[in-house]
Amino acid sequence: QINKIFYFICNTSSQQSIDNHSPLIELLLEAACKVDCLEREKNPNKRWNHRVERDLRKKLFAMGWNIHLEDDDDFGFERFN
Repeated sequence: QINKIFYFICNTSSQQSIDNHSPLIELLLEAACKVDCLEREKNPNKRWNHRVERDLRKKLFAMGWNIHLEDDDDFGFERFN
């Protein structure tokens, strides 16, 4: 669900990058961080690495440098249209 929201925001706004992104992307990244923290509290024995936030930041970085990530195909994301 978070990936779909991320791609929807990216498709409806101008070119996004790690340095220049919309406030909605920033809010989504903060929410992803909070989700990661809540999951860590619920599962204290699980080794946690902030996966959701990390993956979104990786995608945002790749978009800024026009790097195509293979997992973008899962959501039908087309950033060059």
